[in-house]
Amino acid sequence: ELKAQLADPKYAALSWAKADVRTLHGGYFSGDSKKGYKDTSGSTAEDSGTYELIMKSKERLLNLENPLRFIFSHSALREGWDNPNVFQICTLNATASAMKKRQEIGRGLRLPVNQQGERIFDDSVNRLHVVANESYESFAKALQNEYQEDCGVTFGRVPKQRFARLERPTGPGGEPEKIGEQLGEIIRSALVTNNIMNGDGFLLPGFTPRKPEFKLPMPQGCEDLHDATMRMLEGYEFERHVGNSKTLVTNRIRKEIQMSPEFKALWDQIKIRTTYSVSFDSPQLIKEMAANIKKLDPVKPPVISVVLRGANPTGGGVKGNVISERTEEANYADREIPDLLGMIAEATRLTRTTIFQILKQSERLDDVFKNSRDFMEKVIAELNSALNSRIIDGIQYEQIPTGTPHAEWDMSLFADEEIIDAEHAVTATKSLYEYVPYDSQVERNFAVGMDQHDEVRYFTKLPRWFEIETPVGRYRPDWAIIKTNGDVVYFVRETKSDTDPRTKRDSERSKFMSGIAHFRAIHVDFDWTNSVDSLQG
Repeated sequence: ELKAQLADPKYAALSWAKADVRTLHGGYFSGDSKKGYKDTSGSTAEDSGTYELIMKSKERLLNLENPLRFIFSHSALREGWDNPNVFQICTLNATASAMKKRQEIGRGLRLPVNQQGERIFDDSVNRLHVVANESYESFAKALQNEYQEDCGVTFGRVPKQRFARLERPTGPGGEPEKIGEQLGEIIRSALVTNNIMNGDGFLLPGFTPRKPEFKLPMPQGCEDLHDATMRMLEGYEFERHVGNSKTLVTNRIRKEIQMSPEFKALWDQIKIRTTYSVSFDSPQLIKEMAANIKKLDPVKPPVISVVLRGANPTGGGVKGNVISERTEEANYADREIPDLLGMIAEATRLTRTTIFQILKQSERLDDVFKNSRDFMEKVIAELNSALNSRIIDGIQYEQIPTGTPHAEWDMSLFADEEIIDAEHAVTATKSLYEYVPYDSQVERNFAVGMDQHDEVRYFTKLPRWFEIETPVGRYRPDWAIIKTNGDVVYFVRETKSDTDPRTKRDSERSKFMSGIAHFRAIHVDFDWTNSVDSLQG
């Protein structure tokens, strides 16, 4: 079957398509004297080669020069198996209690590694395909039940306290802050009343975020929290993590758009890569950070409460009574504290010397002995907030000189065919790809709007590998757009429901401001938007 499939011309570009199919297949089982098959442990001569390669020589197995591409295992998914690069699992037997679904697929849920042994965090790569011997609905339900029963993970149930952690801006120039329990309960009650979720927090069939017209019934005064609430609820959907492969489609690139003069001109503008530097006054920064830490709320020692209760059986049941109750503060004065400077340095990228100067000038070092964890978390949050604001003010980008390595992105990186979930994509005639994947309703509406806009010539959602380096992590903008209204204008745009950067978290705002500096350095129009009508040029 493999030989027949590889004869298809569409696989001709694969480096191993012409190889002997016998070198592409390996099995974690072997034949016995009766020409049958048995469970193997790698202890016999006949199975030693495959066993050594699969179970022990992972470096050799993962090497691109090794032709092995398909591993069929008879009984290795419960114990002993330690290959991180598993992308397909086919279940040939009926799953019994002795072999749990989560045990089987857990072997394929590890983050894969590249040739250097580094973990890969790309969502387009980190997908496990399970070929089950039952319907998707039955498989997904059984898997969900096992996670809930054995691991305590409850899918589809939103905790009450999660609403209190929703964030909104405090006003012009203010930082986003959590809305708190009172307002969180108002939003939660509105969702319960409108059958979006029940009183226990479980999402109901009324929650249909995939429908274009779906809107959450937000209470008066909370309309600005709609998108944040929607994203939060979507994170608790089981279907967002386990999907039916029948909805997967091949997303093909439109060569006529890719090779058009307009798209080539767009790519020539945005393909330029840059490097950045951040400048600030270190002594002044230390002074300001120390002053801010000095103003932090007091750090209180952990409180330990010990309550002894008695149980008294009665005719109507069991009644409890408090026998004794004692409360005391934990004392850390005589205990070893963690590597405070090292942990703060890792979280903020500041040097130990700078951190020590800040803490010393803050006159708050005694708080370490009250509650080191609480103090460290407050300090890290304060330092990162101050650093993010400094980054916005002091970052500079410069073009990497032409001809040097990694000076630009290569158009050949665009994948000709990519597998995507059709339930999270729309078709578009002006898009570089046949389908446009989206992560939010705002992105979906924007893609549909661009496809229908008379002045939009072509557009594409920028691929995952199109990333800009920033001091707070890599940043990937959303869209590249070609618009014509007499002149040809090229845009790069980020789509968010709220176009006020002040409403974003520190790191998100800093990445966006870094994006502005990057595109300014290469002379490309870049901004934040939530509507096609806002495109100007």
